[in-house]
Amino acid sequence: FTVINFMVIFGPIVTCFAELADSKFHATPFEIGMVMSSMSVGTILAALQISKISRCMTTRSGMIIGFATVGAGMIALPLTGSFLLGIIPLFIMGIGQGIFAPMNMGCLISRAPYEQRSGVLAANGTLVRLAQSLGPLLFGFVYTGVSLPAVFYIGGGVAILACFLAYKGLGNRYEC
Repeated sequence: FTVINFMVIFGPIVTCFAELADSKFHATPFEIGMVMSSMSVGTILAALQISKISRCMTTRSGMIIGFATVGAGMIALPLTGSFLLGIIPLFIMGIGQGIFAPMNMGCLISRAPYEQRSGVLAANGTLVRLAQSLGPLLFGFVYTGVSLPAVFYIGGGVAILACFLAYKGLGNRYEC
């Protein structure tokens, strides 16, 4: 799930959102940065409340909600009629990230035997870097081979697929 999460963020959002904002709305780099920062604000706000959130839901539920909000936000991005309205789906995606990332890390740490935790976290860090490298490459192929909006629709679809995998495929194995 770490790989899916970071591929979907670094492919469509980090790599292609600026192109969408420029080609569709002729946004300036400053405007693009300001709108993109709404995702970070959403992540921060959700992560600051993660102790309360984690009392209300299981890790599995957090993963499902996290991926669902990322998927919905990503699909909504190319459909926005105004550049500033892009703040809303990006903010929602940030909330999903702020829920998923801490719950995923907490689960990794709690499930790993104490003497292997550093190795588990190192492996997770390696997967993050792999996904950050593969996401732009794979979604770049989608952009050049299909279209720019397809990048966001496919990215959103991958995130929604991760929801179903978390719901159906993990069962209780991922509960921490």
